[in-house]
Amino acid sequence: IDTPDSYFEEVIKEYVGRRDLVVSALNKMDGVFCPKPSGAFYCMAQLPVDDADRFCQWLLEEFSYEGQTVMLAPATGFYSKPELGRHQVRIAYVLKPESLTNAMKCLEEALKVYRRKRDNHFKDNPICEFPECTSKNITLHHAKGRIGAFLTDKRYFKSLCAKHHRYVEENPTEAIKLGLSYKRLDK
Repeated sequence: IDTPDSYFEEVIKEYVGRRDLVVSALNKMDGVFCPKPSGAFYCMAQLPVDDADRFCQWLLEEFSYEGQTVMLAPATGFYSKPELGRHQVRIAYVLKPESLTNAMKCLEEALKVYRRKRDNHFKDNPICEFPECTSKNITLHHAKGRIGAFLTDKRYFKSLCAKHHRYVEENPTEAIKLGLSYKRLDK
């Protein structure tokens, strides 16, 4: 190979700069954690979302900030057990720094919108909504599914403790009878 070392030095410098820009921006976002990769052109970030697959879909289908959105890869496809990546996304830093900066701002705004709707629901519904449960250790259940606009439509949010959230997910017919879920959309 006749490529001079200076070429590789410039490429490495460029990608290190892009990596540092993205990782720094992610770690400044509330509730986000992103370790610094040491030899890739992408990073894996933990997001404060219930389901990264649905969140990524919502970003593409429903969300925009200043006429733009951001495309992320849900991390579930990068693990042997999908539940390991349920709250993570993979972000490639192959764009120019200006585009990466815009993408990080867009992601930050999307997380604010999502968090605001979720937190408002918890403020109004601080106790598990399962009959006769009084647990205050709650998670968000998307009663109509985590698809597109339903992901942030608070009309379909339900506060459930972990035990009853699992019950509702495993017993959809009973959940509908209890008013904690709706018939899901056909795929």
